[in-house]
Amino acid sequence: MKTLWIADFNIKTNPGGSQRTDEEVIQEGLQRGHRIVRFNLDDSDELLADKYDLVVSGNLEHIAARRPNVFSYLIQAPYHVRYEHDANSYLSQTDRKALFGSTRINCFLSKYHHATFVETSFPTHR
Repeated sequence: MKTLWIADFNIKTNPGGSQRTDEEVIQEGLQRGHRIVRFNLDDSDELLADKYDLVVSGNLEHIAARRPNVFSYLIQAPYHVRYEHDANSYLSQTDRKALFGSTRINCFLSKYHHATFVETSFPTHR
């Protein structure tokens, strides 16, 4: 399977927690024989022109703010999976709904992450 993994940074450019968990999943996918192309904040839009079987999105705070065309690409991708690391509070309510409404699957790292996301995104559901 050919996958495009979109996130602000990677393990080499910013070795934080989300980059580490992204890299673990990416490495597992590579070991299983999948072709995974990484797309980060400073990468060329040329990578978006290729065809992918799956698009995975991770942290997007900087991409959403500085590369709106990439955010638009994500919400139009036919097979988009969200790998959520936090509450996603950097997006407006409208953009959050567009992002999560475009996905086939939403993966949260833990029940805590999911609960924090729900509280942040939908404060009336407490």
